[in-house]
Amino acid sequence: MSNEIDTKKLMRQLVGALSFFGIWTLLFGINWHWTVALMAALYVHETGHAIVAKSRGVQNAGMYFHPFGMVVMLKGNIKPQDSPAISLAGPVFGMLPAMVAFIAFIWTGKDTLAGFAIVATIINLFNLLPLNPLDGGRVTHALLGSLSPYASKYFAAACLLGCLVLSYYAGPVFLLLAYFGWVEYRQASQLLKLNQTRLDVIRDFAAVYHVEATASAVIAARKQHEQNPAEIDRLSLEFATEIEWHDLRVVFGNDAEELDSFLRKEPPPQLSLGRAGLWLAVYGATVLSLAYFAFMLSRFVPIQTAFAMMRY
Repeated sequence: MSNEIDTKKLMRQLVGALSFFGIWTLLFGINWHWTVALMAALYVHETGHAIVAKSRGVQNAGMYFHPFGMVVMLKGNIKPQDSPAISLAGPVFGMLPAMVAFIAFIWTGKDTLAGFAIVATIINLFNLLPLNPLDGGRVTHALLGSLSPYASKYFAAACLLGCLVLSYYAGPVFLLLAYFGWVEYRQASQLLKLNQTRLDVIRDFAAVYHVEATASAVIAARKQHEQNPAEIDRLSLEFATEIEWHDLRVVFGNDAEELDSFLRKEPPPQLSLGRAGLWLAVYGATVLSLAYFAFMLSRFVPIQTAFAMMRY
């Protein structure tokens, strides 16, 4: 069984790598040497995520190329206090190939090496934009969650509108970023609705059982009353709104364990304001450092020239 799983994983990695290589060389017209170099840089970037995630107890389920990049699949939930470190590890590790290329440029004087350093830096800088699923978006999502449950939703809405405006002046790439903003806005809205539904259900059931309005108290009371489910349904309908009860029945049916699991899911612990401020400073310093490095490199090879070098 393990061999079968390993074979599937290997095939997925191979197909992903070939799709990336084919699209970037044949469709985008990138020199195959550059494509291989970019794949190596992306691999180092994603390895950074995997290493720091493992140090925080999150396991790596595999790294895969896709037509427009690479992704590391992480097992388990990432705690908000770990998310900034795991997210920033990618761009930080991803700068290693750029630094090596720059040192080699200083040693040899070959403009191609400086060009690669610029391109790798710009890619990592782009990844730090504050939009999911980019690394910068994961950082800001964790930081905003420490301020207010509504902060992520409104921030995503602002990014969505900003990208739509910028797409008119700066090109269609911002339409893709606007789509990311829309996805983040919907996810934040759904999470808010789910958490509010959970709180409403706990309050309603607490009123039914005359217990404290906590998940643990409601679950304990439900288990004591399981002998008479008809009575539970009758009492619940008196206190819960008909729509909420119908929605819960659609999701959970009559499975009390599933409903208890839903009630038991506490909102994940958020970062303290102090830690959030510290990670915000680290995030800002990382963005400024990469931007300065790109500016410094552009004095040797202009950014437009560096991207032009990638073509045949």
